[in-house]
Amino acid sequence: MAAIRLATERQTETTSERASSYARLVLIGVILVFVALGTVIAIKTPAYESADEPGHVQNIETLVSGHWYGMHCVSIPFKCSGDEAHQAPLYYLLLAGWQRLVGLPAQAPYVAPVTLEMKNGLFVTHSSADLRFLLWLRLPNVLLGACTVLFTYFAVRLVSSNPWTPVVGASMVAFLPRFVFLSSFVTNDNLVDLLGAVLTVASLRYARAPNRWRMAAVGAVVGLLLITKLSALPIVADAKRTLTILTDALKQAGFSGTSAEYRHEIRSLKDSWDAKVTELRTPHGAATGKKALLSELQVIGVVNEAVGGHATVVCAAGGMPATLLCLWRPEHPKAYHVEYGFSCMGYEIAGGLGAKLACPDREIYVLVGDGSYL
Repeated sequence: MAAIRLATERQTETTSERASSYARLVLIGVILVFVALGTVIAIKTPAYESADEPGHVQNIETLVSGHWYGMHCVSIPFKCSGDEAHQAPLYYLLLAGWQRLVGLPAQAPYVAPVTLEMKNGLFVTHSSADLRFLLWLRLPNVLLGACTVLFTYFAVRLVSSNPWTPVVGASMVAFLPRFVFLSSFVTNDNLVDLLGAVLTVASLRYARAPNRWRMAAVGAVVGLLLITKLSALPIVADAKRTLTILTDALKQAGFSGTSAEYRHEIRSLKDSWDAKVTELRTPHGAATGKKALLSELQVIGVVNEAVGGHATVVCAAGGMPATLLCLWRPEHPKAYHVEYGFSCMGYEIAGGLGAKLACPDREIYVLVGDGSYL
């Protein structure tokens, strides 16, 4: 009986080792496929077509040029105050160090001329040189994503004895579409994701066997997160009072407003954009008298002209909120009610009823698209 029991235990151990080996091979395959997908997306996506990517690159390039980015810095030698100038520095310092290591000079986003074209829509095109430069910054982000997948595996392995459960957990992260695309572009969210996975591993190890070194590791990772992104100061207050206090503080600090040159630049850009919006919204047959099918952009323009700028438009999901943001011309603070935070499909009808209950005297128009229409 003892011999049988020993043989059974050895067979079980052999089977478990074999399963663990297969699981690790599958994990390697998952990471390789993730890296391949991320690399293809990084290569195929035109330069600066990812949301917020120009602002993140702006911070990196300012550091590479030997200066510090900020909200009100001087142009040296190009604009150093972008949309992400409020962000904490760790991610940008790492990427700036990498760029210097490979010997790439500082290059401002949009250094190449940007052209607008009308080919069944509105496109912003950049040169192939922009993309070749940007790939040096995008590909390290793919590796950050791969490390996040790996640390997800380590985290799940700490709470499961089954060799396949960590692989499943890592695969769910690796093939989440939003995560794959995010990991292919330049954004400090990729370092935050990795540090979040490392923090999970460190926290689980501390929970299983607390000691001062593991507590220190948890604190160190939290510190890295704080100097990567989580260092913003939240404000919970009445909006009107907060704006009044901030305005007074700016005046005391000597801020007298934007320069006349900057205001003139913005005014000129707005006039150009208004002309482009009018062109996009206007049916082509209006000038020639010929009948033609309307595009989505033209339908939005026709509806806006018909209901006016004082009626309230309600929309939530699909590409239409972004199109409305560009093309709809509201003329009243309550004339634009569009949900952006979670793209809640199906919100529009209920939202329109709620808007009518809140403002019975207003005309409410609901635009439905994407899955909401189904």
